[in-house]
Amino acid sequence: MHMEEFTVYGSTGIIGSHVTRYLEKNGFSVNTPDRDEVLSFSTPLGHVLYCIGVTADFRNRPIDTVQAHVCVLSEILRRGDFTSLLYLSSTRIYSGADSGREDARFSLDPSDPSDLYNLSKLMGESLCLQCGRKGVKIARLSNVVGDGTRVSRILYRLSCAMQKKGRFCFALILHRRRIISISMM
Repeated sequence: MHMEEFTVYGSTGIIGSHVTRYLEKNGFSVNTPDRDEVLSFSTPLGHVLYCIGVTADFRNRPIDTVQAHVCVLSEILRRGDFTSLLYLSSTRIYSGADSGREDARFSLDPSDPSDLYNLSKLMGESLCLQCGRKGVKIARLSNVVGDGTRVSRILYRLSCAMQKKGRFCFALILHRRRIISISMM
């Protein structure tokens, strides 16, 4: 039997490191290129999980933010030999939108430093949708918690209850610094 192969970009970040551990624990072959290797396409990438991102300090690192959310992604879409690619976006893009639906209209101001993150994530999404490559998908993640704190335990129980009711499209549930559930509905 052929083992599924994955490439996790951003494997040292919060989400990427948990996803990598989960895949390895479940017997998958996982390639985790570091920052210097990220644009080396010498071998097939398999299923790509694009977890690269700049979050908390994006206002102070605008060029790094666009590089992470758009530019590296662009090169992978252009030159990478992959089976599928999942781009992790953010529900933060809905701030200022007319609704929280996938077909929402967005109102963004390029002169507002807070909108830089949203603009770059939407550009990454647009690139995924318009690149013409098959197997490219987008998941908009909400707040990610999972450090074992009281708040994360409460959110974990809440997310389990909501998941049972079919409320999540994609849920990455972390508990005590490990992934305990990845659900796509």
